[in-house]
Amino acid sequence: MFKITVYQNGVKIGSVAADLVTSKYTLPATLGFGPNLFTVVAVDAGGNTSRTTGGRVEFNSETPSL
Repeated sequence: MFKITVYQNGVKIGSVAADLVTSKYTLPATLGFGPNLFTVVAVDAGGNTSRTTGGRVEFNSETPSL
């Protein structure tokens, strides 16, 4: 088992116990307009911490130009 902690723009938004097969996570926060940086850290049962990994999601309500 692992403990996965998720951060949005540097603020912890949740944690979940996970295994290698059946885990899923539902975002408990709303996306703000503009860039949103999500980072994830995993800690295994032995206390070993993963490297932080992440990605950026940008949310806007502008109509795309053609």
